[in-house]
Amino acid sequence: MAVQITKRIPMKPRRKADLQRLVFHDVESQVIASMKSMFDIDMLRGVSDDLPFLKKMMHRRHVFEHNAGVADARYIRERGDTDAREGVLIRETQANAHRLINGLTRMAENFEADFHEIFQPTEWPINHHREAQERSRRR
Repeated sequence: MAVQITKRIPMKPRRKADLQRLVFHDVESQVIASMKSMFDIDMLRGVSDDLPFLKKMMHRRHVFEHNAGVADARYIRERGDTDAREGVLIRETQANAHRLINGLTRMAENFEADFHEIFQPTEWPINHHREAQERSRRR
């Protein structure tokens, strides 16, 4: 949807380039603040109590993605995770996975709702898709 914003809202090339480079891996990043200040898209609405947890999980996401789940000095230094040891595999609980998914889902729903306040959905493609799904269910 961030790409859609750059396509649909007139803006100078520099701002467009800045928005196209944004990444959403850090819930306290300038990206989230920029979406709020520039477009009134509040991804963090209703998740403030979970911000420390979501921030921790985004740090862990980096470790899982780039280090196969093995804690490195950067993770320990930036996260301040006193339970983690450099070179040791980080284990995640099912409860944490569910809590993370719930938080990310809320953020995505907030983004979508605010985005659609700016750009109303076009009904015919939505209806066409529903009809196609219904036809394939009947087969």
